[in-house]
Amino acid sequence: MIKKRRERNIAKKIAKEKITEILAGGKQPVVKLLAEEETETIVYDGDEYHVESVAFYDDLAKKTIRIVATVTSKYVSSFNPVSHSDFFYEVTPMVKHVYSLEPGYAQSRIKLLGKAPELFKSNTVIYALGKGSTTKFAIRKMEKHLPIEVLEFGQRKKTPGVWNLNPFSTIDCRIMLRIKSADCMVEIFSQLSPKIAIEYAVFGKIVEKEFLNELKESCSFQPDDCCSFRQMESIQNDSSYFVYHIDTRGKRDRNNYLETHSDYFVYHTDPGCIQEGYLQFVSYGPEAPPELVRIVTEDNELVNRW
Repeated sequence: MIKKRRERNIAKKIAKEKITEILAGGKQPVVKLLAEEETETIVYDGDEYHVESVAFYDDLAKKTIRIVATVTSKYVSSFNPVSHSDFFYEVTPMVKHVYSLEPGYAQSRIKLLGKAPELFKSNTVIYALGKGSTTKFAIRKMEKHLPIEVLEFGQRKKTPGVWNLNPFSTIDCRIMLRIKSADCMVEIFSQLSPKIAIEYAVFGKIVEKEFLNELKESCSFQPDDCCSFRQMESIQNDSSYFVYHIDTRGKRDRNNYLETHSDYFVYHTDPGCIQEGYLQFVSYGPEAPPELVRIVTEDNELVNRW
């Protein structure tokens, strides 16, 4: 009886460790298990344990995959095996909100984000996407004095004139930055034109290569607002991702706005503020750093739905 109980406890440990190992490998081992189950034999304290791992869609619509590890041994019968399971999300479940934001809060919240310890970890990367009116000169000045790398800079709408000749000409453009130090986030916001939409994305370095590939394939120099960090699957593959988007670009039609962003839970504290264009979009994964979420959602608790 003691031997049997001991082996069941060991089998539970092996099953949990197997699930952890599969999930740590990301999408590739999960996809492999979807195609074919895997079996292996593990020797623990001189005893053999047979491990069978399988994966299947628990919810196809939500792209939720259940992974199961089943362990048997001499004293753990196949009629009463030990199993452990967990979920893998092809698209990470996320929380998404749109809030109105008083103008004075915009810069202060970005400043707080830029000081958050979570943004200085070596396994974290930060990107910024800006859309609005600025000049080549302003971007060159930023790149010279701030710890950033300009990955992309160009017109969103092709217009004739002096854009390519005069670096001081203001033009409607899009800029993509890799931020090397979080403490410059507020400077980026303040140095760009006041009429700008800027989006910050914080995610694990482990998905950065996948992110850059997706960026190259689907977002490069597309017009207007069709590219957004919060729509990119590569970022969402990191369950701790965090995206903060702030838009101060003037008035917009309320009904058209709601139709365009119908996938968000829309709240307001002051409808007039929304009409003036001060909006923040918050999107984050289930394991996003709580401190980042708190910074951008405080004072927005349970306000009336639009």
